[in-house]
Amino acid sequence: EYLDSEDELLYGGAKNTTSDEKSPFVHAPHLSKDKKPYWWIFMADDKRDKIMIEPIKITDIVTSKTFKFQFAAPRDPGLYTYVAYIKSDSYVGTDIKKELRVNVKDLSVLPPENEVDDDISEPEEDSFAGQLKLAREQGIYSMMASANGSEKKKEDSDSSDDSDDE
Repeated sequence: EYLDSEDELLYGGAKNTTSDEKSPFVHAPHLSKDKKPYWWIFMADDKRDKIMIEPIKITDIVTSKTFKFQFAAPRDPGLYTYVAYIKSDSYVGTDIKKELRVNVKDLSVLPPENEVDDDISEPEEDSFAGQLKLAREQGIYSMMASANGSEKKKEDSDSSDDSDDE
Protein backbone atom coordinates (compact mmCIF):
# COMPACT_ATOMS: atom_id res chain seq x y z
CA GLU A 1 0.00 0.00 0.00
CA TYR A 2 1.44 3.36 -1.03
CA LEU A 3 0.80 6.68 0.67
CA ASP A 4 -0.15 9.53 -1.64
CA SER A 5 -0.05 12.61 0.55
CA GLU A 6 1.52 14.21 3.60
CA ASP A 7 -1.77 13.87 5.49
CA GLU A 8 -1.73 10.11 5.03
CA LEU A 9 1.83 9.98 6.37
CA LEU A 10 1.16 12.31 9.29
CA TYR A 11 -2.32 11.19 10.28
CA GLY A 12 -2.13 7.47 9.60
CA GLY A 13 -3.97 7.11 6.30
CA ALA A 14 -2.46 3.65 6.08
CA LYS A 15 -3.04 1.01 8.71
CA ASN A 16 -0.71 1.26 11.65
CA THR A 17 1.38 -1.86 11.84
CA THR A 18 1.95 -3.22 15.30
CA SER A 19 3.28 -6.54 14.12
CA ASP A 20 6.90 -7.66 14.13
CA GLU A 21 7.40 -6.55 10.53
CA LYS A 22 10.82 -5.10 9.83
CA SER A 23 11.57 -2.15 7.58
CA PRO A 24 12.97 -3.30 4.25
CA PHE A 25 16.58 -2.42 3.55
CA VAL A 26 17.36 0.60 1.39
CA HIS A 27 18.47 -0.02 -2.19
CA ALA A 28 22.03 1.34 -1.97
CA PRO A 29 24.29 -0.71 -4.26
CA HIS A 30 27.43 1.34 -3.45
CA LEU A 31 27.29 0.64 0.29
CA SER A 32 29.27 -2.32 1.57
CA LYS A 33 26.41 -3.65 3.70
CA ASP A 34 22.63 -3.48 3.95
CA LYS A 35 21.23 -0.24 5.30
CA LYS A 36 18.04 0.23 7.27
CA PRO A 37 16.14 3.43 6.58
CA TYR A 38 16.17 5.90 9.46
CA TRP A 39 13.79 8.76 9.99
CA TRP A 40 14.38 11.82 12.12
CA ILE A 41 11.49 13.68 13.71
CA PHE A 42 11.79 17.06 15.40
CA MET A 43 9.76 20.20 16.00
CA ALA A 44 10.95 23.79 15.75
CA ASP A 45 9.76 27.33 16.19
CA ASP A 46 10.93 28.85 12.91
CA LYS A 47 10.08 32.41 13.99
CA ARG A 48 12.43 32.26 16.97
CA ASP A 49 14.85 29.85 15.25
CA LYS A 50 14.59 27.41 18.16
CA ILE A 51 14.19 23.63 18.30
CA MET A 52 11.28 22.68 20.59
CA ILE A 53 11.71 18.89 20.41
CA GLU A 54 15.21 17.55 19.82
CA PRO A 55 15.61 15.24 16.81
CA ILE A 56 14.54 11.68 17.58
CA LYS A 57 15.81 8.77 15.50
CA ILE A 58 13.07 6.38 14.36
CA THR A 59 14.11 2.99 13.01
CA ASP A 60 11.05 0.78 12.95
CA ILE A 61 8.52 2.35 10.56
CA VAL A 62 7.11 -0.09 8.02
CA THR A 63 4.08 1.74 6.62
CA SER A 64 2.99 4.24 9.27
CA LYS A 65 3.30 4.89 12.95
CA THR A 66 1.84 7.32 15.48
CA PHE A 67 4.09 9.17 17.91
CA LYS A 68 3.36 11.34 20.92
CA PHE A 69 5.78 13.98 22.09
CA GLN A 70 5.71 16.32 25.06
CA PHE A 71 7.26 19.75 25.20
CA ALA A 72 7.04 22.82 27.39
CA ALA A 73 4.19 25.08 26.30
CA PRO A 74 4.75 28.84 26.21
CA ARG A 75 3.84 30.70 29.39
CA ASP A 76 1.79 33.40 27.73
CA PRO A 77 -1.63 32.57 26.26
CA GLY A 78 -2.02 32.82 22.51
CA LEU A 79 -1.81 30.97 19.22
CA TYR A 80 1.68 29.63 18.48
CA THR A 81 2.89 28.14 15.22
CA TYR A 82 5.50 25.40 15.14
CA VAL A 83 6.85 23.26 12.34
CA ALA A 84 7.19 19.47 12.55
CA TYR A 85 9.95 18.00 10.42
CA ILE A 86 10.17 14.39 9.33
CA LYS A 87 13.41 13.70 7.50
CA SER A 88 14.83 10.54 5.99
CA ASP A 89 18.53 9.74 5.90
CA SER A 90 17.94 7.21 3.13
CA TYR A 91 15.31 8.42 0.67
CA VAL A 92 15.44 11.58 -1.45
CA GLY A 93 12.26 13.61 -1.74
CA THR A 94 10.41 12.07 1.19
CA ASP A 95 11.05 14.79 3.78
CA ILE A 96 7.94 16.36 5.27
CA LYS A 97 7.52 19.82 6.76
CA LYS A 98 4.15 20.29 8.47
CA GLU A 99 2.94 23.44 10.22
CA LEU A 100 1.31 22.88 13.62
CA ARG A 101 -0.71 25.41 15.60
CA VAL A 102 -0.90 25.28 19.39
CA ASN A 103 -3.51 27.35 21.20
CA VAL A 104 -2.30 28.11 24.73
CA LYS A 105 -5.15 29.24 26.97
CA ASP A 106 -5.06 31.27 30.15
CA LEU A 107 -5.30 29.17 33.32
CA SER A 108 -8.33 31.13 34.52
CA VAL A 109 -10.29 30.02 31.41
CA LEU A 110 -9.67 26.33 32.01
CA PRO A 111 -12.17 24.31 34.06
CA PRO A 112 -10.98 23.22 37.51
CA GLU A 113 -9.38 19.81 37.68
CA ASN A 114 -11.09 17.07 39.64
CA GLU A 115 -9.28 16.18 42.81
CA VAL A 116 -7.48 12.89 42.61
CA ASP A 117 -7.06 10.77 45.71
CA ASP A 118 -3.32 10.13 45.73
CA ASP A 119 -3.35 8.34 49.08
CA ILE A 120 -1.89 4.89 48.79
CA SER A 121 -3.16 2.76 51.59
CA GLU A 122 -0.94 0.28 53.35
CA PRO A 123 -1.70 -3.30 52.37
CA GLU A 124 -3.53 -5.29 54.99
CA GLU A 125 -1.57 -8.08 56.63
CA ASP A 126 -3.90 -10.83 55.42
CA SER A 127 -3.59 -9.80 51.75
CA PHE A 128 -0.88 -11.13 49.46
CA ALA A 129 0.67 -7.65 49.14
CA GLY A 130 0.68 -7.31 52.92
CA GLN A 131 2.42 -10.65 53.34
CA LEU A 132 5.07 -9.67 50.78
CA LYS A 133 5.63 -6.36 52.56
CA LEU A 134 5.96 -8.13 55.89
CA ALA A 135 8.42 -10.66 54.44
CA ARG A 136 10.52 -7.86 52.93
CA GLU A 137 10.59 -5.96 56.21
CA GLN A 138 11.53 -9.06 58.17
CA GLY A 139 14.17 -9.95 55.61
CA ILE A 140 15.70 -6.50 55.80
CA TYR A 141 15.66 -6.46 59.59
CA SER A 142 17.19 -9.93 59.82
CA MET A 143 19.90 -8.96 57.32
CA MET A 144 20.64 -5.82 59.31
CA ALA A 145 20.72 -7.77 62.56
CA SER A 146 23.07 -10.40 61.13
CA ALA A 147 25.32 -7.68 59.70
CA ASN A 148 25.43 -5.89 63.06
CA GLY A 149 26.10 -9.18 64.83
CA SER A 150 29.06 -10.01 62.59
CA GLU A 151 30.50 -6.52 63.12
CA LYS A 152 30.20 -6.93 66.90
CA LYS A 153 31.89 -10.35 66.76
CA LYS A 154 34.73 -8.82 64.74
CA GLU A 155 35.08 -5.96 67.24
CA ASP A 156 35.05 -8.46 70.14
CA SER A 157 37.77 -10.57 68.52
CA ASP A 158 39.84 -7.45 67.80
CA SER A 159 39.55 -6.25 71.40
CA SER A 160 40.43 -9.70 72.77
CA ASP A 161 43.55 -9.77 70.56
CA ASP A 162 44.60 -6.42 72.01
CA SER A 163 44.18 -7.63 75.60
CA ASP A 164 46.35 -10.72 74.94
CA ASP A 165 49.26 -8.56 73.80
CA GLU A 166 49.48 -6.66 77.12
